[in-house]
Amino acid sequence: IDLPDNLTTWKLDARAVTLDTDVGQTTTEIVTTLPLLIRPVAPRFFVVGDKVQLAAVVNNNTTEAQTVQVILESSGVTLESEATQTVTIEPAARARIEWNVVAEDLPFIDLTFGVIGADYSDAVKPTLATGPDGTIPVYRYTAPDTVGTAGLLMDAGSRTEGISLPTRIDTSRGELTIHLDPSLAATLTDSFDYLQNYPHQCIEQTISRFLPNIVTYAALKNLGIQDPELEANLFVALEQALEKLTTQQNPDGGWGWFGGMESNPLVTAYSALSLIEAREAGLTYDANMLSRALNFVQSDVQAVTINSDTWQLNRQAFYAYVFARDGQADLSQLTSLYDQRLRLSYMARAYLLMVYQQLNPNAPEIADLVSDLTNAAFLSATGAHWEEENDDWWNWGSNTRTTAVVLAALVQARPDNELLPNVVRWLMVAREGDHWQSTQETVWAIIGLTKWMVHTGELQGNYEYTTDLNAENIADTTVTPDTVREGQVLRIAVSDLLQDELNRLVVGRGEGEGVLYYTAHLNVRLPVDAVEPVSKGITVTRQYFLEGDPETPITSAKVGDIITVRLTITLSEDIYYFVLEDPIPAGTEGVDTSLLTTSQRAEGPDLQIVWDDYDPFWYWGWWWFDRTELRDEQTNLYADYLPDGTYTYTYQIRASVAGEFQTIPSHAYAFYFPEVFGTSNGTLFTVEEGETE
Repeated sequence: IDLPDNLTTWKLDARAVTLDTDVGQTTTEIVTTLPLLIRPVAPRFFVVGDKVQLAAVVNNNTTEAQTVQVILESSGVTLESEATQTVTIEPAARARIEWNVVAEDLPFIDLTFGVIGADYSDAVKPTLATGPDGTIPVYRYTAPDTVGTAGLLMDAGSRTEGISLPTRIDTSRGELTIHLDPSLAATLTDSFDYLQNYPHQCIEQTISRFLPNIVTYAALKNLGIQDPELEANLFVALEQALEKLTTQQNPDGGWGWFGGMESNPLVTAYSALSLIEAREAGLTYDANMLSRALNFVQSDVQAVTINSDTWQLNRQAFYAYVFARDGQADLSQLTSLYDQRLRLSYMARAYLLMVYQQLNPNAPEIADLVSDLTNAAFLSATGAHWEEENDDWWNWGSNTRTTAVVLAALVQARPDNELLPNVVRWLMVAREGDHWQSTQETVWAIIGLTKWMVHTGELQGNYEYTTDLNAENIADTTVTPDTVREGQVLRIAVSDLLQDELNRLVVGRGEGEGVLYYTAHLNVRLPVDAVEPVSKGITVTRQYFLEGDPETPITSAKVGDIITVRLTITLSEDIYYFVLEDPIPAGTEGVDTSLLTTSQRAEGPDLQIVWDDYDPFWYWGWWWFDRTELRDEQTNLYADYLPDGTYTYTYQIRASVAGEFQTIPSHAYAFYFPEVFGTSNGTLFTVEEGETE
């Protein structure tokens, strides 16, 4: 029997029966091992600058003493110990060998631990490594206030952008990233990558992976353009989304923000819209799934009256748009919404405009809606956009999302509107590298810009462009119809930039058809322990305590210690779709996914009593948080609604690897309105050696 190369105890169970029904059974245990066995001791991840004590435990399972060489092969770390060490291990004994390393500023660290004796050898990579080919990921802290600029060149000419380095940065780390896209299609391809790799696996994010793919796929198909890669990615994303939607659809037909949560009408309507667009693009799936979802959304359709809240009116407008896309427009509801249109957000009016345009391009209501939207546009040097009078967190609203939805509506209803090129310019300037601030902003920006691309036929680029940084050429490219969808990304290390004077980035293009889009973002690194807290609507503080002593904060522990992490979160107003990300020190591991959550002010349906041995009247609180995730590098907390107030959130980690660890600040924010956020201070946490094996 071939067995895996694992240190494992196997149980073999043999059973026999004869023709005259005699039976028998026996069980044998066998252990798979090696005469000389090496086991690595390494963290699951690193943060740039971590000082880590890597180790290997070598077992001599023979009957004789073994003199062996223990070797660490590494890349991505600065090795401060001898890579090869010689030790003698007695029979049936083991030895621990250690190396001190510093994590470098690279995406992954590659470690291989090996032992070589006279007759035996073994080698292994860390068993819990999650990077490609057994590598370990490296994380880094990027300052939230980065320097960014963007623009576009529609005609021959050049533009100069000045970039200065912020003070108090680590000039040995970080980079200036420049995106050069010769068409909207190239820009949108970059945005697909952002959505595909988005770290939170909620239902909305699952849908946002493939909805813009569908829209772009259908648009290119209508233009007669084949894109095998986009088509392949679309079908992969669709298959993954359908599997998740099928398994996580609730009995009432709806979906929650995450699987297992109570059905959310907005999430369900958004999911239904994606299924409708997939069907319109010629893709197939179980139609009953869509039917059940629409029935659930229908149960939340409400009569529109003068007493309806604005957010409810906006929600009903989105429902009307979804049902119209399915061919089930409710004309009575549509009329009621139109009559209340001055109370609707601009985003909701854009939904109504698309519905009327779909039902009857000559409908008189269209002119009024176009006039409302056109007159409300804000014009500036960066283009045209819309700003809502009130925040609508209930419906994932933001000014960028509104601008993108209005663009989609105006392109559909009035494609020759003089505002539209300026709206496109504003959206492109609002990009943060390859995406916008949230998944919803990115999805609707892709949808709106794709519709504009189809209208303009912006796939016939024929020009040359150059890019200079501080009078040195860094790009010189010719754009043709064959390359118009191929963007370019340039990365310049911060150490190569001018430190004490302005850096000048010049982007220029020649005559010819097409538009050149560019963005430049300076991502700088700060020493984590120098990071100050930031509070913009949310305040977060983080403390560590040894288990059993909740009164004495610590900044160090020993290997094997259980540590309690306590975060205090204060909200100045109610937040819908709240997320908290709490990175842990790389030398620790989460040990318990159950979270203790209390509130000093909140009220809700499920009263929880939190008992503290030191103070039996510590807190009475309400349970508001819907989902927690314990990941290798951080713990995530989610709530689809969190009232204003103060909350404490605690969980436990175990110190597992010795070293000095840069602990990235905690980050709490409104998922679809990321301007509202708070971060804790950064922490240098030390794990000292404890009992060794």
